[in-house]
Amino acid sequence: MLRRTFLLGAAALSACGPSLPAVPPERVVDRIYDPYRGRGEGGRMRLQNAAPWTDDLKNMIAAADRRAVQTGKTWIEVDPFLNARDVEVGQISATADAPPADGKATVTARFTLSGQPGQVTYDLVVVGKEWRVANIRGENYNLEAIAARGVVN
Repeated sequence: MLRRTFLLGAAALSACGPSLPAVPPERVVDRIYDPYRGRGEGGRMRLQNAAPWTDDLKNMIAAADRRAVQTGKTWIEVDPFLNARDVEVGQISATADAPPADGKATVTARFTLSGQPGQVTYDLVVVGKEWRVANIRGENYNLEAIAARGVVN
């Protein structure tokens, strides 16, 4: 009887969808901001290595970087993690907007920029056994669209 109950419970759990990574999505986003807190890698890091991107977004960023080198023009005008540039970064927090579902999560990072509130929203997806960043969005800002435009302009 105990064996049958366990098997039924395991079957019910597997029907609930993909298993979620052990590290919650808000912690993944929070770690991206470690360099702004003086922890982790210091200095300017190549954007394509600065976050756990999905392969699609990482490839778009790399292609936009290559095009920028070829043309001598930048493809992105702001720090994508802040949707701003040349600011002092203060308090930083990351919170999940809702519980993860169907292998997807949305996390909002909030911070102060030269004393003013700012925020960006991360779209994350499960790839293998970890969360990956599929996009970063903010007011009038969408990293995926900017990277795609950088590839073709």
